[in-house]
Amino acid sequence: MFDYDIALIQQSSIGKTTQGKEIVELLKAFNKAGRIKYTEMEERAAWDGTDILVNVNYLGKVFITTCELVHEAAHALWRKKNPTKVMTQIEIDSEERDARIVQAKVYVWLRTSKKAPVDSDLENRLTDLGVAYPEGAKR
Repeated sequence: MFDYDIALIQQSSIGKTTQGKEIVELLKAFNKAGRIKYTEMEERAAWDGTDILVNVNYLGKVFITTCELVHEAAHALWRKKNPTKVMTQIEIDSEERDARIVQAKVYVWLRTSKKAPVDSDLENRLTDLGVAYPEGAKR
């Protein structure tokens, strides 16, 4: 069900990085195992330690689903690499920021190369995260 979203991540600038390649492989494995699901929830998405859950309101909304998948997969990848680590609050904040940066970069790529619609929540994060649109890019 999420093959197209994963393919978009793979095509993006993030998908060409080491971290991005690891995220794509993790998402492919999760998808094959049925560990990515749409569900009713208040949050945009979540990783519950086992599955990646995406808000059911995003069903059929490929670009927002893609952005949420890459964010949650960044969390899952961190935990895969650090299975027993207990994080301090500073580490939690840093890991969340890293996941948001990956998400923001994929969002900008989707906006500029795939004409994805504006997501006001993600737009508001860009400046705080230091992620910018390429100079002269159409949005």
